[in-house]
Amino acid sequence: MFFNRFWESKKLFLMLTLAIYGFFAWEYARQNFNGNLSGFLHIGTKTIHCPEAWYPGLYLREDEGFDGEFTYYLALDPFLKKELYRCTLADGYRYQRILLPWITAAVGMGHREWYPGIILFMNMIALISGTYFLILLCDHYGTPRWASLFFPVSIGPLVVFSRCTNELLCASLVLAALYFYLTKRDFLIMGVFLSLAVLAKEVALASVAGITLYEIAVRKNRRILHWMLLPGLSFSIWQIYLFRIFGKFSLHQTNLSQEFAVYYPFQGLIEKLTDLCANLDVQGLAAQLKIYILVEPILVVSIFISIALLLHSFKNFKNPIPWVAFFYLILLHVGQSVPPNGNDVYGFGRHSIELFGCILLLYIIDKKKIYLLPLWINSAMTCIKYYTLIKS
Repeated sequence: MFFNRFWESKKLFLMLTLAIYGFFAWEYARQNFNGNLSGFLHIGTKTIHCPEAWYPGLYLREDEGFDGEFTYYLALDPFLKKELYRCTLADGYRYQRILLPWITAAVGMGHREWYPGIILFMNMIALISGTYFLILLCDHYGTPRWASLFFPVSIGPLVVFSRCTNELLCASLVLAALYFYLTKRDFLIMGVFLSLAVLAKEVALASVAGITLYEIAVRKNRRILHWMLLPGLSFSIWQIYLFRIFGKFSLHQTNLSQEFAVYYPFQGLIEKLTDLCANLDVQGLAAQLKIYILVEPILVVSIFISIALLLHSFKNFKNPIPWVAFFYLILLHVGQSVPPNGNDVYGFGRHSIELFGCILLLYIIDKKKIYLLPLWINSAMTCIKYYTLIKS
């Protein structure tokens, strides 16, 4: 009886999430950065050289770095008063995602050596809170609580946590908004959470658009427009502020040299899968038992399965999640229509958080077992990636 109560306890799943990522943070830092938490930022010196933003003890890499470094640079100059935005490559485009840098700057109070730990801690809080709201949704729809673990045991959160980017904060805020929307019909609290989510990352606008169209087209609720002014207003005010600084709108990458050409839907995914299959050494894989080589192609396959399931779910137009997923698919089409060498497991993993999140929500609401297929595949690949990251 005690075991059954413990298994059904919310604390169990939150403790598991904390244990999984707490151990990962410890081992990943110890194995790769000599215990230096700033290594999670992946600050490179090859593309960006910004010594005025560094401090003694900051872990630097002699490579191109990764997007987590922008979170750190933005936190040093969150309101663009010190002209450190030149460290961000894409200036206004990066500055759209300002919520995590704002929090980091406010908590760190100018102590830049605290910033890496604060960013890591905030992503841990986002993981736990996102799992918590999924547990509440599981309870509301009568779905077993273990389904909530598909969120932390997923390639997207693992990649984001290991690279200190802002997708986890955005996802947890969207999950909070969806909980109050789906279970409480509390549009005010939903609007507040979405207002924060769009400042964490602009892709949260897909949730705003999906919920708005669903309420207007299906529920004939035009009053939703009043509440959706909140996220629209917060996003617009910040965009206007950035426009005054840079003289251009920031919804596109401004200083990046890479061209983003879209030729057909999900071009990047298709080219990536083709490229991986063409270069996969099956005999070498069998001889060396390097199963981790399969993580990327299997992840891309699971993304295709998820896309197919989401497209199929559109026929259930009385469920708001397919409406939200529709706009996420549009963003995925644009974001992933890039040459295959421009995306690795980290890039695809980050962009897949919203995709697998929609699949998970569909399973929680509809309880159709077919939705478990991409979720189990994703979780299996995550476990392999988890092991290889801490042992690399």
